[in-house]
Amino acid sequence: ANFRDHELILVDDGSTDGSAGALQVTLEKYPRLRLIRLTRAYGRDIALAAGLDSAIGEVVVLASPESDPPKIIPELASAANTHGLATGVADSRPGESFIRASARKLFQNLSQRWFAMGLPSGATRFQAMNRQVAGSAIRARGTVPVFPVLPSVAGVIGATVPYQPVGRPGAQMPRSWAEPIDRALALLVLNSHSPLRLAGWLGLAGAALNLMGMFYVVVVNLVKNDVAPGWTTLSLQMSMMFF
Repeated sequence: ANFRDHELILVDDGSTDGSAGALQVTLEKYPRLRLIRLTRAYGRDIALAAGLDSAIGEVVVLASPESDPPKIIPELASAANTHGLATGVADSRPGESFIRASARKLFQNLSQRWFAMGLPSGATRFQAMNRQVAGSAIRARGTVPVFPVLPSVAGVIGATVPYQPVGRPGAQMPRSWAEPIDRALALLVLNSHSPLRLAGWLGLAGAALNLMGMFYVVVVNLVKNDVAPGWTTLSLQMSMMFF
């Protein structure tokens, strides 16, 4: 109803419930519908990247059928046409507990203030981008693409579009904390230089402490007469090694 030319790409992330087979009749009926099947379950980010690789439209919208309402797509596409990139933001997620929501918001706020990742507060993977931004994201995706940060590698600030996710049958939040923690680490390590800078400063601090230790060993050896045999040499060797 909103677009003269369009295509809908479905990505089957290694499903085992017969979804691909059930879609065959629909695929034959609607030529604008395409299906990409992955050999195994790679995760949502890889699935989105596979769809992005295959898309040929001037505006590409990434959406999850579990929670993203199609009625927002025209607004996202319009914002992407104007700003190059549009990111859906939502304060809540279907089925998300208070503790998970608080942890997610804290991480996103820290990401904005300290790590300069271009991650808007409440950002989701419900995004739209024009062809230029999509091309930059494809070229920079690497082996482990991470949305919604990946499209921002084009240097586009973009716009945000508030929306309310919907909860559909079968959509469940991960029970374990392992998945969200792993995702947060991937967002941080793959999209920010801050961890590397922190490691560099810690390394310099450790080197400085060991340099002070070497100075201390030399002073002790000069002012004391009862230094244990071999202590000076062993201490200097250890300090030099860790320096």
